[in-house]
Amino acid sequence: MISKTQKCGDSKMNRRHCAYGRHALDEQQFAQLLSEIRVLSAKVLKEEVMHDLRAEWKFVAMVIDRVCFISFSLFLIICTSVIVWRAPHLIA
Repeated sequence: MISKTQKCGDSKMNRRHCAYGRHALDEQQFAQLLSEIRVLSAKVLKEEVMHDLRAEWKFVAMVIDRVCFISFSLFLIICTSVIVWRAPHLIA
């Protein structure tokens, strides 16, 4: 049969471990780990939301850029056509 001193060992941690009981210490460690996991999970979720939001804004900026490019190109083509059409000495 193993005595309590042999079971617990000589270190402070082992004595404390035996004093509180293995089950209570495991629950405390589990609660701390769960708390840390929740913090990390919240941080990762926040980063994912920010990444998605950034991606949406990049897409909106790309659409606006294309619309501005097409409208400027059409304006430039129309203005050039009108100038060439109004200047008869350029055609003849």
